[in-house]
Amino acid sequence: MKIFILALSILIFMQSCDSSEQNVEAERQKNEKINADMLRKSDSLLEVNLIGTWGMNYKQRIDSANKSNYNIRIKKDIKKDIERQKEAEIALKKKYGQYAWNIYQKHKNWGIEVCNKLVKHQSWIGMDYDMLVVSRGKPNSVNKSNYGGGDKWQCCWDDWTPSCFYMGDDNIITSYN
Repeated sequence: MKIFILALSILIFMQSCDSSEQNVEAERQKNEKINADMLRKSDSLLEVNLIGTWGMNYKQRIDSANKSNYNIRIKKDIKKDIERQKEAEIALKKKYGQYAWNIYQKHKNWGIEVCNKLVKHQSWIGMDYDMLVVSRGKPNSVNKSNYGGGDKWQCCWDDWTPSCFYMGDDNIITSYN
């Protein structure tokens, strides 16, 4: 009976040791995963808790090399983007002409197509008053009227057809004749 109790005690002890080793191994794997995530997400290795000075210094050297390579790659990408932009500008200048390009440089929010229409002195409902001024110059007369629906403006150019444009306070052309 003493041998049976001794064997049972040894068996229980061995099982408790096995579960402790499994717990230790699971905890170690969990810590490795957390450290790997921190290394991936962290830009500064000073926050990463590595074991041993050599590992920390080695990782910092790798990080410095990667940062300089990254900076070199960024500079190359910027240089390529500038070259592509210059090529696109040259193509747009050839397609639309220097005058449309100059208008576009001052009013990029209008777009190059609109600037090209302005060079051709085209007009449309919904265009801005400033577009008319760029296309035709300042109007010969500007008249304000109010017939109960708010202020309306009439802008007329004597030597152009259509000669008069109508707009509200928002400076958007609503009609012309």
